[in-house]
Amino acid sequence: MTRFWMSRAVVMAAFAWTTPAVADVTAKQVWQDFKATYADMGIVMTATEEASARGLSVRDMVMRMQLPEDEGTVEITVPGLSLTNVGDGTVELGLPNVMPITVLVNPADEESVEITLEHAQTGFSTIVSGNPGETMNYAYSAAETSLRLNSVLVDGEPKDVGTAMISLNNIAGVSEIVTGAMRAYTSDVTVGSLGYDIDVVDPESEDGFVRFEGQLNDLSSEGEGRIPETVDYREDMAGAMRAGFGMAGTLAYESGSSEFSTNADGVQSKGMTQSGGGTLEFAMSKDGLRYGVGARDMVVNMTSSEMPFPVALSLAEMDLGLTVPVSRSDERQDFGLKLTLRELAVPEQMWAMVDPGGQLPHDPATVRVDLGGSVTVEQDMMNAEKMESLDQPPGKLHNATLNALEVSVAGVELTGEGGFTFDNSDLETFDGMPRPEGQISLRLEGAHALLDKLTAMGLMPEQQVTGMRMMLGLFSTPAGDDVLTSDVKVTPDGKVLANGERIR
Repeated sequence: MTRFWMSRAVVMAAFAWTTPAVADVTAKQVWQDFKATYADMGIVMTATEEASARGLSVRDMVMRMQLPEDEGTVEITVPGLSLTNVGDGTVELGLPNVMPITVLVNPADEESVEITLEHAQTGFSTIVSGNPGETMNYAYSAAETSLRLNSVLVDGEPKDVGTAMISLNNIAGVSEIVTGAMRAYTSDVTVGSLGYDIDVVDPESEDGFVRFEGQLNDLSSEGEGRIPETVDYREDMAGAMRAGFGMAGTLAYESGSSEFSTNADGVQSKGMTQSGGGTLEFAMSKDGLRYGVGARDMVVNMTSSEMPFPVALSLAEMDLGLTVPVSRSDERQDFGLKLTLRELAVPEQMWAMVDPGGQLPHDPATVRVDLGGSVTVEQDMMNAEKMESLDQPPGKLHNATLNALEVSVAGVELTGEGGFTFDNSDLETFDGMPRPEGQISLRLEGAHALLDKLTAMGLMPEQQVTGMRMMLGLFSTPAGDDVLTSDVKVTPDGKVLANGERIR
């Protein structure tokens, strides 16, 4: 199985989730477009159709989707659905309250696994309107929808793995779909709450288990996507991207909490988490992949039979962002990585275990890193065959910049910035690596005071501290009271200098 199968599966699942109401202005047109849309996604559908006085009835509908790399199939059975001409140019879609879903994973030379799920809903409503062959709009809502684990078979033998359920409440959404050579869609959805309750056991262990339950509140999501008709993204993702394929989405929530407990190989753990809200972002197109995840006001409490004391953490802000180019181009493309951990704190009880005398500052710690640069991508990174056959990097690195570095902990502050360019024609000076040229400037405050306190506390021997002070003296210059600076420079002829002193 290649590393790209999951991205394809996510794409298929995302479109499958947002398109059940793709429709035209009559029940018959709704159903025809429904079938065509799923066929475009590689989903094989069978059903019995029957015209009714008010529209169309569909019975015994089965949708099968092949998992990538021939790993198995996903099968959704819909006992019946109705498509009703409302009479005002719109169509109402009706679905049964309960639908079974079967996931069959049957890889070669491995155990087959059949998972049966149950999708249930109450208060479901979808109204579709629009112009045939142009733009279609739909509005949908549900009081509650849930997905529950029913059974697991391994090579045909039932396994008692416990229970698992996820549920959503107070769902409301609107979407617009534009048909044509480039099918485009947008969606806007709100959910009152999302809850999950997982209590599964390890069938290979007598006492192994995982219990996890929690809830997210006041969720909102926005999504958009483009699917070209000329290229099948399931078969050629790189080609589809060049033809205009793309998708993007954001998910936000206002608060969340969870509790968990586990027992794995005799190691027992339990704990809880809280969050004051967060976001998740995702985008994929020829311009690259972009991921972002953030949370605020986080609290984590945890105990484990392998830890000598409980762990308790709080974090004012966590933010992670990643931008990666993936499409072949002769032009330079930007990449980036950002990480922020702001005001990471532990309670005084934990500080007392390592600093009972209170000699160290107990202020919350902060870490912030902002990296960027540019590369030339010489191979389509979404082409699985090419990536698996590569015996060298898929592109060239041209420059890398440390836009910001900030580390603050135990009274020590480290900051820095700078950058390097890279000469890809010189792979000898640095043993196969493109030769860098540039400079990074660093500033360190409070290091000697920390070393003094660690020595007084008996956490570091005097000899080791002396060695560390000598290293700081070699690579830095005093710039104030317990303030050190260091400029690390790589010259055009490959020399590496620290504050003017050659170290390579």
